[in-house]
Amino acid sequence: FFGLFQMVAPSTLGEMYGVNAEIARDLAFTYNLRLLGSALTALGGLAWLIRNSGSSVVRPYLMAMVICNATGVVISLHRQLVGGTGMGWLNVLIYGALLLGALYFLSKRDSTLTAKQSI
Repeated sequence: FFGLFQMVAPSTLGEMYGVNAEIARDLAFTYNLRLLGSALTALGGLAWLIRNSGSSVVRPYLMAMVICNATGVVISLHRQLVGGTGMGWLNVLIYGALLLGALYFLSKRDSTLTAKQSI
């Protein structure tokens, strides 16, 4: 839902993260935040669509999410350490939780990677 919020209300989200109101309403800022929201929504949609697929589909997705979220942790943490806002720590927490989740599911056996249960 975070990606959808970025697409629908980028200025509001920017202000929540401490972006100057004038910049948060700037066309380039809102455009780029909406593009990021679109990408995040696509990743979430893809995860939903492959939820019942076999491990040959799920495992590469999880590997990509490890890369995505690990770089997100590094970038978000760097931003906070050089002078981010209080809301910025939420990004570190979110990327960290998603990274741990992807690593957890990658560590599981192939048969436990999908929501399908054999009876």
